[in-house]
Amino acid sequence: MPFDATVTYTNKTLDDLRILEKARHRIRLPQLWCRGHMIKGNRLCMMGAIAYACGVSKKELQRINSGATMGRQHEMHYDHIIAVLERYIPDFVLPDYNDDFEVTHADVIKLFDRAIADHQQRLSVIT
Repeated sequence: MPFDATVTYTNKTLDDLRILEKARHRIRLPQLWCRGHMIKGNRLCMMGAIAYACGVSKKELQRINSGATMGRQHEMHYDHIIAVLERYIPDFVLPDYNDDFEVTHADVIKLFDRAIADHQQRLSVIT
C-alpha cells in the first residue's frame, strides 16, 4: 500500500508541475500577460493561463471572461493549482495578486518559478 500512495503522490505532483510549467510558458512575456480579464485579445492573466494549461480552450476562456462557468472536467485541476500558488502569497487571493498594480509581470513569473522549483524538488526526493 505505501508504494501505491507514493505513485499517486508522484503522479499528482507531476501533473501539477506540467500545468504550472504550461501556464507559466503561456504568459512568459509581458505582452502575453494581462490584468483585469482572464483573456484580453491574445493575453491571459494568471488564472486564464492556468485554465488554458488545464485544457480550457481560448473560446471557452472568452465565455468564462463574459461570466460563463468553467466546465467541471477542468475545474478541479484549476482550483487545485490556484490553491497551490496561493500558498506562496498568503496576503492575497490569486486574482487580486494578478491585478494588483504593485505586482509586476516579473513578480508573476517568480511566483510560478517558485512553485515549479518546489514541485521539481519534491519529485527529485521521490525518485
